[in-house]
Amino acid sequence: MFTQALRDAGHRVTIVSPFRQAHPDHIVVPHLVSSDYDRDKGEPSAEEPQPDPTEQSPLRNIARNWLLWPEPEIRWARRVARHLESHPIRADWLMTTSPPESLHIVGPRIKAALGCRWLAEFRDTWTVNPHRAVLARSGLRRSIERTMAQRCLRTVDALTAVSEAVLSEIRAYAPDGTPEHIIDHFSDPPPAPKDLPKSDLNIVHSGGFTLSDRRRKLDTLLTRLDHLSARRTGCPLHLHIAGQLSLEEKTLLARREEANEPPTKVTAYGALPLAEARALQAGADALLLLTPEDSHALPGKFAEYRQTRLPILYQGGGDWLSLIDAPDALQPLDLALLSIRKGDRVPEDCPPGLNAAAAAQSLTDFLGHLTP
Repeated sequence: MFTQALRDAGHRVTIVSPFRQAHPDHIVVPHLVSSDYDRDKGEPSAEEPQPDPTEQSPLRNIARNWLLWPEPEIRWARRVARHLESHPIRADWLMTTSPPESLHIVGPRIKAALGCRWLAEFRDTWTVNPHRAVLARSGLRRSIERTMAQRCLRTVDALTAVSEAVLSEIRAYAPDGTPEHIIDHFSDPPPAPKDLPKSDLNIVHSGGFTLSDRRRKLDTLLTRLDHLSARRTGCPLHLHIAGQLSLEEKTLLARREEANEPPTKVTAYGALPLAEARALQAGADALLLLTPEDSHALPGKFAEYRQTRLPILYQGGGDWLSLIDAPDALQPLDLALLSIRKGDRVPEDCPPGLNAAAAAQSLTDFLGHLTP
């Protein structure tokens, strides 16, 4: 979406990813080969989702922790760096984005290989209010990764972030005076909606749970939904999950399936391509945001959700609620599920938020001031 908006604005953008796309400016660097990786297509096979990095290569993950490397994507990030070192391309700017932070770790190597300037984009904090459990439980690990951040960002030429809350941490790692810019979360209207059961109240949650944030607990959410289901009248609740689940979360859902008629139906789709995930959102009756009680960052999915004009239910809280410029689009989960009905929509005067074209223009203007 953002890439296309930049291309529509006249920029040439080359993407490096593990998946093959039908575009000449796309470089495929596969993940480590796994049983459900289609090596001929260079993309996940149709039958199986991309493997959960926490479930594969346990010995490699143990070695990674002893070597004090960050999350599992460091292995793919280093493969990207090696590929671009041996097959350099012409570029004016390199852009790395996080999470995962591993992409910033290899930023200096890629910048040197390409001989260009480097922009590091941050969509969340790194060691402040960390999402990864290893950082949350270990002050030593947080200290080590702060040092990693300072070392890798010594040669960064510019920074962008989705909020001041994120930027306030990251600017401390970069040289004084590094140009910086805030580009809020953005999205475009969704595609045609996916058909969902008309007899159910369909609630869609996009994104992972503990794999995305150690404090985002699926079991706690399901307990709450089951309790609310017992108090509701009307059509039954049906939770649809589009996102990668941990082994423990998959086991939890499998056990629910074995139970006789659990109060809340659950359908898990695994990780979906963006277009399919957006179609699922558009087919819902309401959308769900789950955040920790002390969350500081505005959830990125809020930008996607608000484009559907559907009610957005939230469980959790924190400073991010004060960043909302369309409070009428949000409803607390506990209250909303007792009154919401199929066909409900947000008020017409709720703004749809930043779109991809506006975000692309914001980045263009920022880089334009930095480019001789």
